[in-house]
Amino acid sequence: MQLPLFKSLQSINIQDDKATEVVEAMEGYIAMRIAEANAPLLAELRSVRAEMKTENGAVKAEIGSVKWMVGAIGLLLTLIGLAPTFFKAFGH
Repeated sequence: MQLPLFKSLQSINIQDDKATEVVEAMEGYIAMRIAEANAPLLAELRSVRAEMKTENGAVKAEIGSVKWMVGAIGLLLTLIGLAPTFFKAFGH
């Protein structure tokens, strides 16, 4: 409850129950206006989250591709490194 508003209403001889109603109505109005003001921000936040999820999926796919490439390059380098040993062992 907005105590300063309540006390101000009491100071001008408004009954406590009526002052409470006024304060609660004001609080409801303020909450509604805050929700209205925040609505575009919340929509933008949801949009950014959706974009981040999409980007996250793309990054994960790219990391998977890089893993395969690194594995293939490692295999090729291993085979190239072992080729002289293979040729020596089998006389080619």
